[in-house]
Parts: sequence; C-alpha cells; structure tokens
Amino acid sequence: MYIADQRNEVDFEDGLLRSTLNYEDYYSSHKEAIGKLLYVNEWHGIAKRKLTVSASADTIMIILPLLNAIEIQIGDQSYLVGLGELIVIPIRQSFPICIHQIGNFEEGFIFQQFVFQATSNDTDAVHKYSLPLGQFEQKNKMLPILMDNKFSFQLFIGAFYGKEETNMLLPENCNKLFAYPLNGSFEVEERLLFFGDGLFLSDLEVVEMECLSINGLILLIAF
Repeated sequence: MYIADQRNEVDFEDGLLRSTLNYEDYYSSHKEAIGKLLYVNEWHGIAKRKLTVSASADTIMIILPLLNAIEIQIGDQSYLVGLGELIVIPIRQSFPICIHQIGNFEEGFIFQQFVFQATSNDTDAVHKYSLPLGQFEQKNKMLPILMDNKFSFQLFIGAFYGKEETNMLLPENCNKLFAYPLNGSFEVEERLLFFGDGLFLSDLEVVEMECLSINGLILLIAF
C-alpha cells in the first residue's frame, strides 16, 4: 500500500511533482516498480508555463487530466486532452514531452501519469479515450476504458454516489491490480484508501470494493 502523505514531493520552477511510485527518485528501497508498472506520478503545472516530462524508451505513458484541459506536444505532433479523457502514448525512443494547459486559468493544471514497460503486444499508435461516465446507469460500477484492447493492460474507472459496494471480475490475462482513488475514499479488499493512496494486489480473480464517501471516483489498473 502507498500512502499519499508518504509520497516523494519535488518542487521545481515550472510546477510540482508528487510521486506515488517512482523507484528512481525514492530513498526508500520498497518504492520500486511493480512488474510492468514503473511510475505513478501526479504533476501540478503553473498557469502559462510548460511542463517538460521525460519519456523513456520502450514504455507506455498514460496521462489523465485532473484539473483543466491540457495540450501535449510530442515532436511536431500535438494532442488536446480534456477533463473526462485520457491519452495512451507508446514510446519507442526517448524524447521530451511538453505539456501546458488550455485556457487562461489562474489555478494552473494537474494531471495524473502512469508509465508501463512496453511489450510486443502493445500497439505503437497513440490512442485517446473518453471516460465512460456520462450516464446515470453507468454509476456505482467499474467500467473498462481501453475498449479496443490494443494494450497488454486494462484500465477501469468507477463513479460512485453514496456508500455503494461492487465486485469486479479481473480479465483472464491479468493477475496484478493497482487501485488509485481520484476522489473520495474507498475500501478495496479491506484496505482503506483516500485520494492519492495507491494499493497493489496480486493473484486475485475478483476484487471487492466499497465507496465510503458521498461520492467517489476510483481508477483500477489490471495487468
């Protein structure tokens, strides 16, 4: 389990980095990669400034805006990613990624970053997905995000209203799970998680969870 209050925090000129899982920058030896999952970072950018994020070769980067829409610049290509969307970026060669907010909001921008080790089963194309949270009947359960199944992992998201319980069957080819609340508090397999906490579990077929807040949003990564 990875507690938000124990995250490594780096304050620099163009923003703030909070690392839940970032084995290269931690002083504690237990902060290491979990199989293919290498990094779990929360980036805070300053209004009207660009953040430069390093991209390592043979990895896959997932970026999910948490506050304000962002534009991602990769070489001569740019991608707009709004709230309620995420982007999956396969990276075969190392290069910098520049990110800035869209619009003149004084509070700046925040996005969540997950980085996986790429495998031969993963596509090389950039994909953008809308989070499946637009209708009431999609609440209080976990929903898959990567519907086209072009990657060797799967993401699930759930929006909960009230103290609701749910069980989710993991994909057959996945035996590892990383749970990460984006809002509110949850109990996942009898572990209490608040916003920014992370939980790694393995060798599960079904994951049991309960929202403990008036409303909550949780992301599950199966791999």
